[in-house]
Amino acid sequence: MRAYAMIVLSILTALAFERAAVGLQDRAAARDSKVRIEHELQANMADLQVSVEKNKVGLAAARKLLDSLRVAILAGKADANATAAIMRDAFPKDLSVNTVTWQREAWDAAIADQSASHLAQADLQHYALIYSEARDAVESFKVVINSQLVDGVTQLELDSLLGTMDAHACALLLMRYITTIQQIDGIEDGLAAEVSGAGRR
Repeated sequence: MRAYAMIVLSILTALAFERAAVGLQDRAAARDSKVRIEHELQANMADLQVSVEKNKVGLAAARKLLDSLRVAILAGKADANATAAIMRDAFPKDLSVNTVTWQREAWDAAIADQSASHLAQADLQHYALIYSEARDAVESFKVVINSQLVDGVTQLELDSLLGTMDAHACALLLMRYITTIQQIDGIEDGLAAEVSGAGRR
């Protein structure tokens, strides 16, 4: 009976050591994944800030152009040559549309190797929310940057080449551009707030 008890105790001890070793490995994998995810979020945040700054430049340029066009239209001096002169300096150089692609390799790897399941519950929920919102944001960018804006830019470039730029058409395009940038800024502000929240944890 004593020998049987010793065997059982040995087996239980071995299982406990194995469980402890697996637990240590899981916690180490979770720590490594958290470090990689945090670095990835920092890189995404840097890209986000670049996008926001570039869009600010475009937004300021668009508003300035729109104001100049408004003045010319109201003064009755918005013929093709005057319109081309107003648009020439900033278009299309400053009127770019910038978004983030949002890298997610570290997060996807943590899901694939199941190390994410060993993260602290609060961290797991927060990272999942950030990457879910980032995925939705990228999809939203595709909707916001719609075909009307792209077609308008193409038409404006053609009109510029042909010397037939129309002030009202340019003003409409600038309004679409401003609305697009404002929508993108709103989406990116939400992402930035989420990532900043993660950084304060």
